[in-house]
Amino acid sequence: MTRMTQLSLSQTVLIVDDQVMNIKILSAVLRDEVETLFAINGESALDIARTKNPDLILLDVMMTGVDGYEVCRRLKAHQDTSQIPVIFVTAKDQEQDEAEGFEAGAIDFITKPFSPPIVKARVRNHLELIGQRNKLKHLTDQLENYRNRVAGELKIARDTQDCLLPDANLLETIRNNHQLDVNAHFAPSSELGGDYWSLKNLDEHRIAVMIADFSGHGVNAALNTFRLHTLLNDGRDYGNDPAVFLHTLNNRLSPLLPPGQFATMFYGVIDRSNNRLIYAGAATPSPLVLLPGEDDPRIGGGEGFPLGMFNDSQYENRELPFPPGASLILYSDAVTESKLLGGGRLEEEGFVKLVGECFHEIPVEILLNTLIDRLNAGFVHPLVDDLTVVCVNRTPHLE
Repeated sequence: MTRMTQLSLSQTVLIVDDQVMNIKILSAVLRDEVETLFAINGESALDIARTKNPDLILLDVMMTGVDGYEVCRRLKAHQDTSQIPVIFVTAKDQEQDEAEGFEAGAIDFITKPFSPPIVKARVRNHLELIGQRNKLKHLTDQLENYRNRVAGELKIARDTQDCLLPDANLLETIRNNHQLDVNAHFAPSSELGGDYWSLKNLDEHRIAVMIADFSGHGVNAALNTFRLHTLLNDGRDYGNDPAVFLHTLNNRLSPLLPPGQFATMFYGVIDRSNNRLIYAGAATPSPLVLLPGEDDPRIGGGEGFPLGMFNDSQYENRELPFPPGASLILYSDAVTESKLLGGGRLEEEGFVKLVGECFHEIPVEILLNTLIDRLNAGFVHPLVDDLTVVCVNRTPHLE
């Protein structure tokens, strides 16, 4: 069995000619290699092409009724037949005849009287190209289906990840019980992100606020946020001592993280009874506290070993004032390390300046939105890391 015969098992050639003898000759030439169909006029050819979808059409030009050029044009104009290759088999051999045929949509010409070996070679070459095209289309369709499936699964994962973050009910409870207005912006650099933030109502005077940033981004980093969320919601006490909290969390998280992965984290307790923010950092960007009556933000310390890097790491408690009217800004390192349109990076100094300007220029209720708008306007997009900013505003005392 020849290579052509092996390929012919699923390939069909439609022969169109108003001379039955020509159809018989072409069928005899090709019958051992491909399945053949035939039509003796243009209208029949169009019907067969739409119903049988042959792999290739050998089409006579000069036929009674609709000629070959018009048949070819109609084939190319119809969605179901536009991709079927057409080879003209014709006695017309002038240059303008070929030009008209190619303009109508043909891919090749075979001139009558034809040579059987030439017919076989032309058909073989084009059917091989068609087979390769069909394989490529099949692979493309498979890749598209895979892409759509992955996109759907990533969307589900992203929606699930969003559900890990504080919802509107918790934010409303915090607002009503603690006079704290909490707003956040979370924008992963890909479908999934490695940033995480959370709140916890500790007692009638205190809430805990945290922000974490896992190394990397995408699926692996997102899986780590699920691990963290599970640890934080297993029924254990969050704790009022941030340093102890980070120490305990580090020891629990370290065995769960893949080698080489870690997280930076801020954990703070806002205590309204003494107007203080007590916090500890694990290599986190410096927290910023904006105080009423002060021009510049207070810059906290975020030093400490990242979570998951070393076993039994120790952390240090720090304090900042947090009276009524104060605001706390927490953020991931994408804020200070993303590229700026004008070159360079914002760095901590640039972000502190931006926060101070916004705090004095606009109402605190829209502080976060203003910061995000100005950051996005200045950054090169797309960002290469996840961007998270959390803003906690304490309601001022009423006069």
